[in-house]
Amino acid sequence: MNNSIPIIPIAAGFVFVTIIAHFPVSWLVEQLWKSVSSEGKKRKDLGPAYWLPRIIGTVERTLYLSSFIAGSPEFVGIWLALKTAGQWSAWKEGIKGKDDVEIISGHSVFSIWLIGNGASLAYALVGFHITENLKECPGSSILLVIALLVATLVLWIWAKWYENKETKTEG
Repeated sequence: MNNSIPIIPIAAGFVFVTIIAHFPVSWLVEQLWKSVSSEGKKRKDLGPAYWLPRIIGTVERTLYLSSFIAGSPEFVGIWLALKTAGQWSAWKEGIKGKDDVEIISGHSVFSIWLIGNGASLAYALVGFHITENLKECPGSSILLVIALLVATLVLWIWAKWYENKETKTEG
């Protein structure tokens, strides 16, 4: 009986959720911010510490994967409850620009938060699949990674389409 820890699949899962997932999730969320802003602003134009959500996303994907590996997926609910508690005012008030004019509605802030969390959770679940199945069935891990990357790209294109549609109808 082999009780050794599967180092390579676990390492591959963590590389996937921390490094590989960082870019598509960040690009998607950035596009969503730009698409819903009444002024077409990127997240970094909306205030200081625009980079913090990217770090939080990486940390949360790592925590999600760790909780799945440890057999404690309920941690995801606890984490999301903590994040939710810190977002109430943004969801209620939106993001305002000059002269206290709303440039992103509270509903849009909530929607971006929800999509970003959903994407992070999806990447963590695929990372978990990698840790569990890479050795026995590498093909399914590769297909899931590709499918998730394509799904993220489709969402990005969809958000970009709405941004362009809004720009054309305003101009």
